[in-house]
Amino acid sequence: MAAKKLKYDHICVPNFKYNKKIAASKDAMNPMDLSSHKRAKKALEFGVRMREPEFNIFVIGEDRTGRMSATRSFLEAHHRQLPPPPDWVYLNNFKRMHKPLPLQLNSGQGIVLKQYMKHFVLKLAKMIPETLESQELVGKIQQEQETLETQVEEKVQEIRTYALSKDLDLRNTDEGTTIVMAGEEDEKKDYDDLPEKEQKVIEEAYEKIRNNLHNVTQEAQKKNAALMETVESLRKEVIDDRISDLLERLKKKFSDVVGFRPWVNQLRSDILENLMLFEHYGKNPHEDDVLMHLHERYGVNLIVDHSDDLHPRVVLEPNPTYENLFGKIKYRASETGLETNFTMIRAGALHRANGGTLILRAEAIAQEPHVWDYLKSALRDQEIRTEELHRSNAMPLTDAPEPFAIPMDLQIVIVGAPRWFYGFFFQDPEFSTYFKVRADVDPDMPATTDNVNAYAQMITQAAQKCTGLDCDEDAIQALIGGSARWTGSRNKLSAQYEMVQDLLIESAAHAKKRNNKTIAKIDVKSAFRGRHERNAWLEERTQETIDEAIINIDVKGEVVGQVNGLTVLPMGFSSFGMPARVTARTYMGTEGVLNIERSTEMGGPIQQKGAMIVESFLKGIFGQTFPISFSGAITFEQNYGEIDGDSASLAEVCALLSSLADVPIRQDIAITGSMNQLGRAQAIGGAIEKIEGFYKTCEHHGLTKTQGVIVPQSNQPNIALRNKTAQSVKEGAFHIWTVETVEEAIELLTGMKAGKPTDRSKADTIYGRVFKNLKKFDHEMRRSHK
Repeated sequence: MAAKKLKYDHICVPNFKYNKKIAASKDAMNPMDLSSHKRAKKALEFGVRMREPEFNIFVIGEDRTGRMSATRSFLEAHHRQLPPPPDWVYLNNFKRMHKPLPLQLNSGQGIVLKQYMKHFVLKLAKMIPETLESQELVGKIQQEQETLETQVEEKVQEIRTYALSKDLDLRNTDEGTTIVMAGEEDEKKDYDDLPEKEQKVIEEAYEKIRNNLHNVTQEAQKKNAALMETVESLRKEVIDDRISDLLERLKKKFSDVVGFRPWVNQLRSDILENLMLFEHYGKNPHEDDVLMHLHERYGVNLIVDHSDDLHPRVVLEPNPTYENLFGKIKYRASETGLETNFTMIRAGALHRANGGTLILRAEAIAQEPHVWDYLKSALRDQEIRTEELHRSNAMPLTDAPEPFAIPMDLQIVIVGAPRWFYGFFFQDPEFSTYFKVRADVDPDMPATTDNVNAYAQMITQAAQKCTGLDCDEDAIQALIGGSARWTGSRNKLSAQYEMVQDLLIESAAHAKKRNNKTIAKIDVKSAFRGRHERNAWLEERTQETIDEAIINIDVKGEVVGQVNGLTVLPMGFSSFGMPARVTARTYMGTEGVLNIERSTEMGGPIQQKGAMIVESFLKGIFGQTFPISFSGAITFEQNYGEIDGDSASLAEVCALLSSLADVPIRQDIAITGSMNQLGRAQAIGGAIEKIEGFYKTCEHHGLTKTQGVIVPQSNQPNIALRNKTAQSVKEGAFHIWTVETVEEAIELLTGMKAGKPTDRSKADTIYGRVFKNLKKFDHEMRRSHK
């Protein structure tokens, strides 16, 4: 068979028809309805239905496929069918003050409890001082004190009576009760003047009085201590009676909250044990500080409030640091340094998403590997622990809370590109334990009627939402056609629809510049052209080197052993194609095909594989009756960097055949394509860029109407050329051929029949001429070895 020339309709950007009624529909278009997202949608439906601890989800999709927005909108729609999750609060743990207690309440109860306890504490702050200062309580305390004082006074009076009988007396001084000689100052006996016998009597009486006073003092201290206990007990009894009704109402109001009643009992005990915290309220000039301290001791730290939520939350945490995920404990400055308490515990994304779904970006969590380890621990234990990692090597604070963990009931969805899935997460053996659901977004989708209609609808809605303009039919078709071009297939659409939206916004800018309220095809073309021009610096500089003959490329004439191959060069957001001269030199020898790129370590393994396939093909064709005695060097001329890939295999084999047959190759035709050992042409990547790259080179040198590109037949569905190149094909100024075999390619390049492997003597075929030269090489080699 001969090479096939493609027509305009086969190579232009496809013009897809769509249903205008569907495109104009106001129904919100969910990207999950695209067939490219169908697999991911089914996986998400399965994942949210399972909702088991280890069935978390990883959504994989290329950039700009709307993987995040589509996933988020799907989850939010699913959550709208569910009731809101419970609130969570932290309460003071009166038994272990550094271990705050988490408490779960029904949605909306958390804020009610917080406000209730705020008023409760304020009521206590007013009630307790008033009660402690009530006349009834003060009277009882005074009565007890007076009784004790009377008892002590009676004992002291008895001692004094005895002292007076011994010429001694008791006197109260600043140092306490002292024993002195009885009588007026001028009547007092002088102890030193008394006879020894009387001194001895006084000494014995003095000692007895002193002992009795000591005993009375000891007994008074004991009774005073007992009195203090009685007073404290009395104070507690009165306060307990006053607050009992409040506490019972508190229990009753939140009777359905598990664990709340025992906490209220602890609250009662702590209030009664710390009445001194209340008694100065209203008298202290810093009573606001007193009240704040009471609120911090008896208040409620509402860390998750769902009072305004109608359904579980879908929480996206863009910066998943440990604190942002697991929460943190704040501090404030005080006179003694930093201080904190349980009311300064703050929730993280895991707390806020508890009962719902937490979404994380794969690249963000992969850049926090230590956080990933803590997240796995949380998934393993199904608990959310708030720890102070930043204080792990610092001086511990004795008052810093170490809150009990909160049970975790949520689903985690990680969204990211394949490179993160395979480069980071898949390498972790624990990953598959906790993420059992994989949701793949396909990079493209078939250009079916449904998908085209959905695409048109998305473009229409995006035009209104993002630009405020309408989009006419031709503009929509141009955008959909551009999507197909991005996929490298005429029969597919790109799932990266966000790129289409970006281009739509650029098109709108051109429309507004024209003072037009509708985006037209001309605006889309301007956007395409502007985007290409902004990124074409390297392409233009490379083309300049060809125009100035710095890089040697011929687009006219014929040369033996020389063919124009095609390459693709990346340039940031896009890539471009350029021709590259491939040459071959053959001569007598036994080395076979010598790949110069490989020998100089400038060629990659796939490029070397292609060269080896070329050699295998040649030996299979020409080495059936006698050993092939030739050496042939192939290379990319003026290549100064690494090269890989086998898309130049067809070019290399044609260059070798041309050199072996001594038949020139047309330089106005470039060729690209891989091949197998049987000589069948195989598809390659970048067909569009390669064709347009050679077209631009030919255009710069002047189109001759004979120039064109050869591509494998299997690449025909991949060709969607820019309008300028496609129009030249339509006008016959440029050509594109497809081939299925090496023979078809060499015939077009040389204008000579390839012949058959059995043609060993025909001088008018490529194979015949190659056989003739190889036989001559063999003959000369044999003769030289005699």
